[in-house]
Amino acid sequence: MKINISREAKEYLDKKSAKEITVETFAAQSCCTGGMPMPSVYPGPPKTNTKSYNVFNEDGYKIYIENVIKFKEDTCNIDMEKYLFAKNLTALFFDYKHM
Repeated sequence: MKINISREAKEYLDKKSAKEITVETFAAQSCCTGGMPMPSVYPGPPKTNTKSYNVFNEDGYKIYIENVIKFKEDTCNIDMEKYLFAKNLTALFFDYKHM
């Protein structure tokens, strides 16, 4: 798997002194998503058992990606998304057809 981490995401992680990133899913419940798995990306190791994660090293970061997640073209792009005054990490290009 290829992993790209944007400059903005690296700056955010550096401010948090984080060298680990977790990419996992949660089922969003709203009128528009209907329980579709959505990315949950945060600095640090997984909050649950790490056996259900693939571990990658990229650009000095240890990245945990939940086993069930598939990405288009086998590429995970970690970037920042902005909502009003909040900034959060996100993973782009989930391959929903294969999840």
